[in-house]
Amino acid sequence: MDSIIKSKRRKIKKGFRLSRRLERKRKFRRILLVIIGVALVAGVGFCFRGQISKYLTASKSPAESSNKDVKASVSSSKPELGDKVVFLVMGTETKDGKEVVDEVLALFCDFKEGILNGISVPKDAIIEVPGLGFDRVGKMLSSGKDATALSAIQNLFGVELYGYAKMNFLDLERIRDKNDFEDIFKLSISSDISSKDKEKISSSIASMNHQEDISIVPLPVKNHAVGEEIYYEPDKKRMEELVSVLWGIKIEKEETIRVMILNGCGVPGVAGEVANKLINMGYQVVGTKNADNFSYEETQILVYNKDDDAAESIKDALKAGVIVDRAITQEVADIVIVVGKDYDFNEEEN
Repeated sequence: MDSIIKSKRRKIKKGFRLSRRLERKRKFRRILLVIIGVALVAGVGFCFRGQISKYLTASKSPAESSNKDVKASVSSSKPELGDKVVFLVMGTETKDGKEVVDEVLALFCDFKEGILNGISVPKDAIIEVPGLGFDRVGKMLSSGKDATALSAIQNLFGVELYGYAKMNFLDLERIRDKNDFEDIFKLSISSDISSKDKEKISSSIASMNHQEDISIVPLPVKNHAVGEEIYYEPDKKRMEELVSVLWGIKIEKEETIRVMILNGCGVPGVAGEVANKLINMGYQVVGTKNADNFSYEETQILVYNKDDDAAESIKDALKAGVIVDRAITQEVADIVIVVGKDYDFNEEEN
């Protein structure tokens, strides 16, 4: 079995190296076009340098501050780091005074085996962010809510993420080009992973062979064209196979409880907060939307597949609601939660 998995890993790495060479060629062409474009602009700009200088001076925003001023937030409630860890890395840049996510990596580090395998999520892939609906990864994760970003990617893979690190997009590109992933936390601008755990992860990566022990592959997607727009839908089946081969994690669908969350109280963002809580508890959130009305005084926890233990766990986590068993079964969700006015919404956190 191990030889089959190693063979698959070698094939994946070989295909990835070929795609990286093609990508470098495409990058070179893009850089060449940019240089030519800059030269043309500079030629025109020489004639109008006074007007351009005045425009640039007027358009500078105080919001364009250095990333060095951002402080890392460290969670004290995380469990102790084991022999394996999966964490999220986001590459960002500032556009029009706003932080934008341009690259997303989910990295798996096995300390005993000495391997680092990552899956790159295209910024144009369509995923669901709890409470916000479906949209492109880059756009949805640029909201500035790091906990929401973590929950969204965790919900996509169905795998618990230990934490995240956020860094400048160009720094992440340089790291990927050289496979110098031990520098992730050294160059990160924010993270919820403790200093001790960062040191353990970085030390493990530093001892690896950059070419043999480290590989990053793209998320398997299905391409959809709507007019001139191209959308990338994650290929769930191939993604699960990739997670199994690269990370050694088998996603047991029958053990994953699917939850649908409906906003029945009318408070904006309440479904998203409940979704984040349940995803972090290991449930799969299959959708969030408004209920048929906003007049629910009491939260309803509707159980369709006779899983009362999960319902009790959810009730304890929400500190609200009443459990209602449904005699019928349905394929969309095992439990439907209609959030009522008895739920204590943490408005400051959201």
